[in-house]
Amino acid sequence: MAMDVPTVDVRSLLDGVDLLKLDVEGQEHALLAAARRYLHAHHSTVFVEVLPGTPRLRGLLADLCEEDGYRCYAATRTRLVPLHPARLGAVRLKEDYGSQDVILSVANLPGTIAACGNRPS
Repeated sequence: MAMDVPTVDVRSLLDGVDLLKLDVEGQEHALLAAARRYLHAHHSTVFVEVLPGTPRLRGLLADLCEEDGYRCYAATRTRLVPLHPARLGAVRLKEDYGSQDVILSVANLPGTIAACGNRPS
């Protein structure tokens, strides 16, 4: 059975976005590339799964770090581990950090959940 699925230009969805969480079954590179100008101007935090065999996504993430001032972190169960952009091409996230998720932010994020401090009730 075939279905037509309407497409939406990702740029039309970004106005005012502070945090962009992507899990789009291998289309992360295409969406981030389309959002690149917005990310450069607004520095939204990006949360994305980075699977093995995704050189274009890994290259784009490294470019965001090197050219747009983002910092990259591997997300583990207990902490964020800074990743140098040069490592993005070859890092084995699941094996090395137990997760395939990375966070890009222009902010210097705390290394642990505890470092975030108390949240208001």
